Amino acid sequence: MPKAIDETGNRYGKLTVIKRAYPKGHRSGAYWLCECECGGRVIVQGGNLRAGNTTSCGCKGAPTTVWGKLKAEKQV
Repeated sequence: MPKAIDETGNRYGKLTVIKRAYPKGHRSGAYWLCECECGGRVIVQGGNLRAGNTTSCGCKGAPTTVWGKLKAEKQV
């Protein structure tokens, strides 16, 4: 089994990796405790961080739409 990559201190989107996590019931892969810019915390599998699949704790909300230099959070 390959050694886990130390992700401590790395930043992925809005998440900053705090430390390695060991959630119950998960045997394979490395999991990491991350803190979001909003203050929320979430445990994420390392592969999902590196692939860009998880970039926040879920606080992102609706995706932003961009038209040229205009940016809208939601359609009115």
